[in-house]
Amino acid sequence: MARKKAGTRFTLLLYQRFWSQIWRVTLLFGLLLFVLWFVGDFLGVQFLEARTRPWLLLGALVSLLFTLVALLARRLCYVQARQDHLRVVTPFFPLRVSYRRYVTSRAGSLAQFFPAKSTRGAQRRFLEPYYNLTILVVEMKGSPLPPWVLKLFLSGYVFADRPPRLILVVEDWMKLSTELDSYVGAWRQQVAYQRHRKKRGQPYH
Repeated sequence: MARKKAGTRFTLLLYQRFWSQIWRVTLLFGLLLFVLWFVGDFLGVQFLEARTRPWLLLGALVSLLFTLVALLARRLCYVQARQDHLRVVTPFFPLRVSYRRYVTSRAGSLAQFFPAKSTRGAQRRFLEPYYNLTILVVEMKGSPLPPWVLKLFLSGYVFADRPPRLILVVEDWMKLSTELDSYVGAWRQQVAYQRHRKKRGQPYH
């Protein structure tokens, strides 16, 4: 039976939570600006000058546009095992991690990277729903890109260096781990087979 070219797409829960918060805020702000623009004629020039009304409408439209982007972004954050690499996708930055860099994957917890006792304020509230979840930690040989680039586009919630690791918060870490091990194992077998054929001077496909 032929192996699928790509495994299951597992939603990155921290990104999903982030964009879920964003769309609610931008929607509320956009509706507020739209209401102010709509009733501006009845509020009096002392409260709202006529020349500001077009800017209110523009601000409302931009906010509602961001709302749409955030709603779509919630569905574009995932991790997926493929034939020769692990794909980590965020709305503005898809990352491809070759299995040549893969070392191992193991179960972990967010508390290892963001201890509850030392995490405060908004960060603590953001992470708190996931402290009881088991996560998947992928160890790598070196960083696919400079660490500062990965931290900028993936954030410290997904990438950690020293040593380079991916912090994958998904609903079913065990299924992701099983699929990843399966794809890595098949890739390594294929690489070994190709090397064997090459040593014997035989063509390979």
